This record gives sequence, structure tokens and C-alpha cells, in this order.
Amino acid sequence: MRAVRFSCIFLFSTVLVFWAIERTSGWADAHAMELAAQEQTVDRGDAITGTRPVEELALLMEHRYGLPVTYEDPVWEFPGDLTTGAKYPKELTFALPVELAPSRRRTLDAAVLAEAMAAYHSQTDGPRYRIATSRLGLHLIPDQVRRADGTFARARNPLDTVIDMPVTLRSRSQHVQDLCDRLSAAAGDRILYVDAYHDDRGKPGERLVAWGARDISAREALIQLLEASDAALHWHLNCLSGRLCFLQVEPINLPQVVVAIGPGAIPRAQIPMLPLDWCADCKRPALDFFPLPVVVK
Repeated sequence: MRAVRFSCIFLFSTVLVFWAIERTSGWADAHAMELAAQEQTVDRGDAITGTRPVEELALLMEHRYGLPVTYEDPVWEFPGDLTTGAKYPKELTFALPVELAPSRRRTLDAAVLAEAMAAYHSQTDGPRYRIATSRLGLHLIPDQVRRADGTFARARNPLDTVIDMPVTLRSRSQHVQDLCDRLSAAAGDRILYVDAYHDDRGKPGERLVAWGARDISAREALIQLLEASDAALHWHLNCLSGRLCFLQVEPINLPQVVVAIGPGAIPRAQIPMLPLDWCADCKRPALDFFPLPVVVK
């Protein structure tokens, strides 16, 4: 009788798991699986390869340690930094030192991240980055970038721009949108806010927050806004040539339990949910309340 009861619970949980997965938006599914693939590649000891390898490093460190690591692209000017005939950065590869394995580095701090960045700087000819710390977490910020003639110069970053925003009562995502509009007007670059949670079903109502910023950098303004959230959030600023950038704010992607049922089943990453304080009407799916059936291979 006990075995029958267990089988029923297991079957019921399985149905709920796949129901929840199917209800999750397609972009989030693809994003979560992409991040899982990136981490599996590095965990095998392979090099980090991509058009934005430093961004992939930031995501990897968040996976391992659960600490936000924000990332910003430089403003691209040198054609040699871009894919031939395209506006996107070219692919670069670097390998992390074996000393940075999680078994040897139990916690993440600026010193650990600096070791990883030293490997990137020594193995590539891409932009140089500096590391900053804040109440929110760690930040990877362009420091030296090639100008149009190929020479390195101090980076001019959109988020360095000093802004002044009056205190208003808005949702956090609307505050980010307003910040991007203010940046676009002040910095001379087009900064577009990518609302990753908006889908065809429409966005649920968000909680309103009184917030503003006075005579501080846009980066510090984001830190003030995001550190008060109930969820651990980061931002990524991705730019194309032509001074067009996209800012995305989302929860950090922590290691997720995978669903793998039966021999030969393909694991699927559990998809991070929208932070509840950004979405007043959101309801947690059944996936949060039932144990995931997992086959350990």
C-alpha cells in the first residue's frame, strides 16, 4: 500500500512539473538551457568561447556562488573587435585556471574574480575590464577599449553618466525604463530596456516603489534600485556598433535541480521564476511546492 501511495505521489508530481515547464515562456526556457550548457562546458575543463566571454564568466560565477555579478559591454568602435560585416563582437576564447575550481575557491570575492579576469586579459586581445564591488555584488566594467584606430584608450561607459531623477511612485521595471530614457538623452547612446518578462499574455501588475536618484552615476542608481528587491538581481548591458545598447535586469541564475525521468531522459533545467516583488499578481507554479522527481545517474 505504501509503494502504491508513493507511486501516485511521484506520478502526480511529475505531471505538475511538466505542466509548470510548459507554462513558462519560451525565452526563459531557451535562456536557462543556454546557461546550463555554458556551465557544463566550463566544468569539463574546456575554454570559455563566445562573442562575450566575460559575460559568460559572470554568469558562471553567479551559478557557482549565488552572488550577483553584473556585466557591461564597451561602446564598440574598432572594426577589429567586431565580426566581419556585422555589428556584433567577434568570438574570443580563454581558459580559466584550474585553481579557480569551486572545490578550491569556496567563496567569490573581487580577488577570485580578478584571477579569472587576469586569464582573460592574458589570453585575448579584447577590451580590458575592471572589477568593482558594491552592496549589490560584483561588477565587471569596461576599463580600456580600442578606439577606431585600434589603440587602447579609457572606456567611455554609458552607465558612468551622472543622472538626476526625481522621486516618483512607479514599478521597478518602469523606473529602469525611465533611467534608460534619461541615459539615452544624456549620454548620446541609445539605451533600450529589454523587458525580459513581457510576453504575449501581457505583463501582470507590478508593485509600486517610490524611488529617485540625484547627481549619481546611472550604475549607482541601478544598485540603489535593485538592492532593495526581494530577489537577487543583476543587470547586463549589451551593445552593438553604432552606439546602440540593450539593458536587461533579471534574477541571477542559480544552479537548478534538473528533471530527468527514466533511462536516457534528457535533463531540463528548472527555470527561474519572476521575483515576486516585481510582480504583485504572479502566482508561484506547482513546481515550487512539490519535490522534483530526479534520477541520479
